[in-house]
Amino acid sequence: MKKTILLIDDDAELTATLGRYLETKGFYCLYAANGPEALTLAESQTIHAVILDWLLEGTTGHQTLRSLHEHDPLSAVLILTGSADIEHAVAAVKAGAADYITKPVRQDELVLRLEKALKERELKAQVESLQAEIKSQRSQAHFIADSSLAKELLGQIKKVASTEMTVILQGESGTGKELLARLLHEQSPRRDGPIVAIDCGAIPEALLEAELFGHERGAFTDARARKTGLIELASGGTLFLDEITNMPPSMQAKLLRALENKTIRRLGGKKDIPMDARVICATNKKLDAAVAEGLFRQDLFFRLNQFPITVAPLRERRDDIIPLAKFFLEASNRELGKSCVLTPEALKTIQGHSWPGNARELKNTIARSCLLSPNKITAEHLALKSETRAAAESSMPTPQLRAAREAHERDIIVNTLEKTNHNKRRAAKLLGIHRSVLYYKLKRLNIPAS
Repeated sequence: MKKTILLIDDDAELTATLGRYLETKGFYCLYAANGPEALTLAESQTIHAVILDWLLEGTTGHQTLRSLHEHDPLSAVLILTGSADIEHAVAAVKAGAADYITKPVRQDELVLRLEKALKERELKAQVESLQAEIKSQRSQAHFIADSSLAKELLGQIKKVASTEMTVILQGESGTGKELLARLLHEQSPRRDGPIVAIDCGAIPEALLEAELFGHERGAFTDARARKTGLIELASGGTLFLDEITNMPPSMQAKLLRALENKTIRRLGGKKDIPMDARVICATNKKLDAAVAEGLFRQDLFFRLNQFPITVAPLRERRDDIIPLAKFFLEASNRELGKSCVLTPEALKTIQGHSWPGNARELKNTIARSCLLSPNKITAEHLALKSETRAAAESSMPTPQLRAAREAHERDIIVNTLEKTNHNKRRAAKLLGIHRSVLYYKLKRLNIPAS
């Protein structure tokens, strides 16, 4: 993609000459004769670097530099100055300019200085993005995948990551949907770009549009300065819309229009801005059911539903429970400076618990137990309710009882398959499970696929 360079000088002949030369070097150039014109252009589109004459009519170069940096702190601004004004140029660099070059301008030197400033700008952006990423991921765990369902899930993530397809992650709260979204982003060609996450249910409807699309100064009463929206901030990367079913209907329509047109417009803005973000959505509800209930727009559902992924709850991924518990315990030990271990009794209780809060509940339980126990974590330290513990023990049956339960489950699945003429999709729907879960059970219970 061509880098956009804004030339600001009241000498039209000079800017035209420099612009023609820069365009032969692969740049795209815009022109402004003064500060206000320059700021108008900067507010309407992305500017990668600025070449600014320090002595402008009407406004000083210092005022223009300050305005540009208020608009975009990462602005790469090169100052043009006369050889007798080196003192001013040095002051400009101290005020935030990337570099300066004296007139008469040597075009080849200008390009070298410009490319250096652009690299520094890109590096600063990457550092800020990395710092934000590290901050947001400090509390994230690895996605444990010992169970066949989890391995299949990671296989789906790997396959779709290399595409631009919109992904919907559906699963109960606490199953790790945001973590999976980040893993998908990290495996995608957009990995070097930002991942911007927003909880659609956590922001009041009156503020959500401004958060997503941004606003111009004066767009509403409290809009004292221009604000870049989250969609625009995700440019070149990934936009993660968590709990998409909580998005108000009015915003659903605006999101659909943005996805269809691949453009957005800030509140109070008059120009469209290209949208260059891969979209990943997450929901703890079934989107098709939300459509049927009139809670979610059908046209938006069809636009988003390019690659749906179901994240199975922890109770259906029992092979992941103990590895997850041990992972969370290691993290808690590091944080608390302890060396706690889980007793066999505690492991049995953990393995048998249904974990309705999924990995989030397990993580909190382990952290609390690690804090309370002196060294060895017992079932009592887990502080699970007695009836829950009894249910946990009953879910670890004797071999005879386990065999009887599996035989009963096998009969139900076989009968359902016969009723649906071995249509796996219809059978899974009748059984109330996802098709991937059905395939897992067919393999585990040694049921012929057809």
